[in-house]
Amino acid sequence: FVSIAMKLSEVFLKICESFNYISTKDTRLWFKENGNEYKLVVKPILEKSLEEFIVKDGDVFMVEVKFGDKWPRDS
Repeated sequence: FVSIAMKLSEVFLKICESFNYISTKDTRLWFKENGNEYKLVVKPILEKSLEEFIVKDGDVFMVEVKFGDKWPRDS
């Protein structure tokens, strides 16, 4: 569970930990508003709370894991 007061960086770490990744080092966070394309969540935005970021029902977060030295979405 997460709170709307949590920063995106905290939510990102929580998602990673739920998949047994203990850090966000080799992972990236993507966000998709309902019906739109995925957008990479960059560092300055990670300091916003979920409330400031305005997350709505139907929005999706995705964590991408680096494979070797490549990001799968870059292929």
